[in-house]
Order: sequence, then C-alpha cells, then structure tokens
Amino acid sequence: MSLRSLLAFALVTAAACGLKDPDPAQIYAGPAQPEPDPPLPAVGPLTPSSPIAGWRWVDLPGTVCRDGSSTGIAYQVPVGPDGRPRSDKLMIFLQGGGACLNAGCVEQLNRSRFDQDAWKQKLCTHLDGCAPDAPGADPDARWRTRTLADGPWFGVLDGDRGNPFADWTKVFIPYCSGDWHAGLAPDPIAIGLGTSRFLGSRNLQHSLAALVALVGTDHAKVLVTGNSAGGIGAFLNFHRFADVFGAERTYLLSDAGPLYPDEHVASCGAARVKNLWRMDRSFPVLPGCPGEDCPWNADDWISLRLRTLFEEYGRGRAGARRAGSRMGLVVSDRDSYATVSFFAFADGCRRLVRPALPSATQRAAAEQAVADATTSLVDELYDQYEDVKAFVVHDTSQHQWMYARPWWTERFVERGTGESVALLDWVGAMLDEDPRWGHVHLEAPPAAPITVDVVEAVRHDAR
Repeated sequence: MSLRSLLAFALVTAAACGLKDPDPAQIYAGPAQPEPDPPLPAVGPLTPSSPIAGWRWVDLPGTVCRDGSSTGIAYQVPVGPDGRPRSDKLMIFLQGGGACLNAGCVEQLNRSRFDQDAWKQKLCTHLDGCAPDAPGADPDARWRTRTLADGPWFGVLDGDRGNPFADWTKVFIPYCSGDWHAGLAPDPIAIGLGTSRFLGSRNLQHSLAALVALVGTDHAKVLVTGNSAGGIGAFLNFHRFADVFGAERTYLLSDAGPLYPDEHVASCGAARVKNLWRMDRSFPVLPGCPGEDCPWNADDWISLRLRTLFEEYGRGRAGARRAGSRMGLVVSDRDSYATVSFFAFADGCRRLVRPALPSATQRAAAEQAVADATTSLVDELYDQYEDVKAFVVHDTSQHQWMYARPWWTERFVERGTGESVALLDWVGAMLDEDPRWGHVHLEAPPAAPITVDVVEAVRHDAR
C-alpha cells in the first residue's frame, strides 16, 4: 500500500524515546460501522465570485485538522481577455503528505494544520495566478511558458502554458488530517508528542459542499486527482464526486496513490489503517452493514473497496460497456514510499512502533514486493475493467510524476516496442475518450532515480 512516506521512520529512529505511539486499546477493533453519507453540510454564506485570474482561499470553519484547528479550500477560475472563464472543465486536486500511523509521520511529515498562511507559504506565493491583477493588467500575462530552470513547479496546478490544466477551473483541497482524506475518528488520540484527530472524511464533505457553492456543478468534464496520500484519497472518496457531478463526466487520475491487492499487503497494516482512523465508518454502506457480517470487517477491505468503486462508478467489467467513469493511475513499480511501507509492515508491523533502517537485502526485498504488487494490481484487478488503466514506469523509485515537476515534458520508452510515449498524450487520451487508451509499461527515463535513499527521500518531503 503506497502511503506517501507513511511512516517517516527514518527520521525518528534516534528520537523514538519520548514519542508516543497509539495505545493498542485506542485502536478500534470492533465490527465495522459504516455510516451513510449525510447530505452535504452547510458551509456558510459562500457565493460564486465573478471569474478571477488569481487563486482565492476560503476558510471552512466546520473542518478539523489533526490539531483541532480548521482548514479551508483554494480555487481558481482562469479568465481570458474577454473576462469569461477560459474553460468549461473542472479539476479537483487532493493534496498528499503522509499517512499517520505512528509517531514519525505525526512529528515529522504530515502538517497538523493547514490554514491560509500555510496555503500562502507552501503554494500560493510560488504559483502563477496567485497575485491579484492590477487594474488594466493583461490576463494572459500570468499564463506563460517557463524554462525547465524556472520553478518551483506544481505540476497539474501550474499556470505554465504546457500544462493542459492551466486553463481549467481548479480547486485545491489541503491535507491536514493524516488519514488519506478518509478518517472518521473525532476523539483525540495520543500519538507522537500530542494528540491527533482523524477527520479527513468529514473535511472532504465540507470541501465538496464549498466547491459546489463556489464553482457550481455545470462543467463539461470533472477530473478528481491528487498526489500520493491525496491520490489514495481520490480513490476512496471518488463516489462522492461522481454522485455530485455525474459518473459519466467525472474522471479519476491518481498520481502515486495505488491501493495494492490485499494478498500483497500485511493484514496488520490494512487493519491499522482502517481501525486507527475509523475508516470502517466512512466506507459506502453495503448489504450486511453495519454488523459483524459487514464485508468491511475483513482485513482484505482494500480489494473490496476498489472493486466496489470500479463496478459502481466505472464502465463495468471488460466487455460490458455502460455509462461510467474512466479511472487512471500513474505509478512507479518500485516507488520509494511504498517500499518504506512494505518494509515497515513486515514481521507483524513491528517496525511501525519500533522504527529501523532496512539493510540492503531488506530494501531489495521490499522493492521486489512492491514490483510484484504493482504487477498484480494491473494484471489481475485493473485489467478486469473496461476503462481502468495504469501508466507504469518500471525499475525506478521515483515517487510521483505529475506534481512538483513539469510533467507535460516527460517522455518515456515503452517496454517491448521501444516507442516513445508522452505522459501528456496518455492523460489526454484518457480525458478525450480515445478508444486506444490503455495500460502502458515503460522504462524509467534517464533523469529518474533508479534507487533512492529512503532516509533522504523522507527528509526532503517533510521540508
């Protein structure tokens, strides 16, 4: 399971003393109790603004970060010289940033709060389109082509002319819950040096209500996407977006957010994810739920969740066409953060509580386990469905491809044929309903790391 630097275990090895991990008694282990999604909550007097060139931040008092503070969302409606929106399409981006199952993530990786100041510091001051327009300014001036030396880059959020989403209306959903945007655990849990609440599912509902109020539902296409933990959150919450916007025009694209088949994931890890964050309450209600017969009670809930999503909101099993969504995954088959997770989940998840650095042999074994899980995900699960496809880059530990980099410039070599493949073209084929869109298996480009020191990877991402 790719938990975008889920653990940050390498950062706390020397400082583990004094950091508290959850008492097992605080981790719910009873029968699953899924709750039907309530109606979208009231979010206050939010009204659509006139089309704007810059990004705007909106506070949402009903949301709850890990430290108990509230967060919000940011949105942008790019306009042209005529003052009208440049596009009739909408992109919803879920931010990533760790999965907090132990003290390491809580103390070193995931933000415990994300307010307007954090938005300005982490993203807005660097994004094209965040400064307000001066009177009489040329709206086209902020959308420009940059050189590769420019930066920092923000991938799908960028205003660079090469980014196909530069003109789209965009909504940014921040991540301060540490639970893949999917937890429903309102009571503070002692973890790390303090306590955490895991209410990403509730926050997502407030964000969805706010974006509907701010940008409406009348869009020709809606793309739900995210990086890492945000990519997983896009999978877990996709049904909510499809219900609001319509599955036939809502697409899913996860960057480095795979959920691997259960046979490849240690049951202790899957259970900890579900029970610590009380994700058993945020799953869709199925026959037999709640109660001991609820299928979410099994440790193999991951494959069940994916199959439920694909069969309810996708195009059905291969050969059975019907109205539904296209769903894509961009992933490296030796992803560094998935490797960290697989290593920590080994031996009954003991390394979640007692962090340790892997030996070369252990790292190689974890990387191979990730590669095998990726193959199984694509060949044995995704391939059963008509329009669920994967863009797989082999033999690289590069974590993500579409965020924090000018991904529209990336070209790869397809395994077997030697043909050049552009990520931009693959994403475009997905959104354009090109019948030739399908799985691709690619060689790592020369610039991508073949191996990576997981310690440095975690440290870099926590900055």
